[in-house]
Amino acid sequence: MNKTIQGFREKDYGLFIDLTDAMSSVSVDRKTGNLVLQEGAGPDRFNGALITSDFCHGFTLSATHEGNWVVALRFGDQKSHVLGITDNEAGALQWLKKAWDVIRSNQTTEQSTAIIFASASTKEAEQMPRQAYDNAKTFAEYEAKQQKLSQAYEKAKARHAKTIAEYEAKLKARIDAVMDQLAESKAEKKVEK
Repeated sequence: MNKTIQGFREKDYGLFIDLTDAMSSVSVDRKTGNLVLQEGAGPDRFNGALITSDFCHGFTLSATHEGNWVVALRFGDQKSHVLGITDNEAGALQWLKKAWDVIRSNQTTEQSTAIIFASASTKEAEQMPRQAYDNAKTFAEYEAKQQKLSQAYEKAKARHAKTIAEYEAKLKARIDAVMDQLAESKAEKKVEK
């Protein structure tokens, strides 16, 4: 069965990921930071699994070649478990940040990593060193980098729009000039007759 994420939810008592076929398949208890997996029956699914906050080492968010995002949990002795696939990168990032904050605040042992962002495919992402997307080590750094990229994109888009507008204006002026020349040429031919 495909583990497609339907949505990310937040309540006073916990944070939830809903799969299309299993509501509240992943829940993070706000009081304890423990994760409960109720993914239903099937391959690569945990049903009734409890992962304590100290056993959790973070999450990965990896881009697929199809443009979706794979959300995975890192726990135990270098284990990784796919929680689901989503096309909602922003929603996933927001949920992962909140979930990690809850888990981290309840841990009694020091954890070295939090959320790993990978632009590579899932198999490649699992083999990547434990570092954040493009060497950003925290969610805040990733967000700042994304904002800079977004601002750069908007500036380039504005320049491009300006360039297109200038080109269209020049093209229109040329077309108008040619049309005027044609009109003058027709007028001169009528005068000659």
